[in-house]
Amino acid sequence: MLELTAYSDESETEHEVYCVAGYWAATRDWERFDWAWKQQLGRRHLNEFHAEHCEHGSDEYEGREDRIEMRDEFVRIINEHPIHGMFAVVDLRAWDTLAAEIKRLRPRARSAFYIAFQMYLEAISAQVDNFPLDERLALVFDNRPESGKVIQLFNWLKETPDPIFKIAAGRLGEVASACSERHPGLQAADLLAYEARKYVAGAHWGINPRRGSAVWGELSRKLPDGRGIAADALPRLVQIMRDRVQGASS
Repeated sequence: MLELTAYSDESETEHEVYCVAGYWAATRDWERFDWAWKQQLGRRHLNEFHAEHCEHGSDEYEGREDRIEMRDEFVRIINEHPIHGMFAVVDLRAWDTLAAEIKRLRPRARSAFYIAFQMYLEAISAQVDNFPLDERLALVFDNRPESGKVIQLFNWLKETPDPIFKIAAGRLGEVASACSERHPGLQAADLLAYEARKYVAGAHWGINPRRGSAVWGELSRKLPDGRGIAADALPRLVQIMRDRVQGASS
């Protein structure tokens, strides 16, 4: 057994883009990655790497002139190790217009995370498809107040995903929350979610991970594809939800 684990995070530009992103790898590869990441944290005298704080010079990055250099070093560590990235985004301009009906049709759909997370699980399912059938992938999210809801939604979606998404529930193992300061994989996921969200918001929709800023260009080397629900796709998803509810009641 390879003991596959995906570390995941989220990022949002209000009323524009919501993103879930992360990396998965086998335990032995995470151990090598963790060692390199923690060595770099020590050299830079950091408790953890946080993409937004680094970019804006806040928190433990305040007054530091080496912020861009240190960020690029962490990007290089990501690209030097066999960890596999993925991201999923939702156009919040469309979500805002349909959110009330989606919540009525699917009571657990309290935010755009509901859709982004299913796309994210779909991406994971596709990437691990070539592993032996008995391999399971555990998911770890940052420990936040809403982590309990994430775990509940994950366990529910394993049994009842929306039919528009191809989620291989048999591939999915346990889900848990953890402290990002202790897990470099969560810090890498934070960096990817932050940069993916910025890129997609700046592109005014449409996913092409081969374009964008220099840091996004480097991160996209580890991304086989990106997944998104654009404004014109959400109505189709809502119609599938309507048909399912009507079929259940008939």
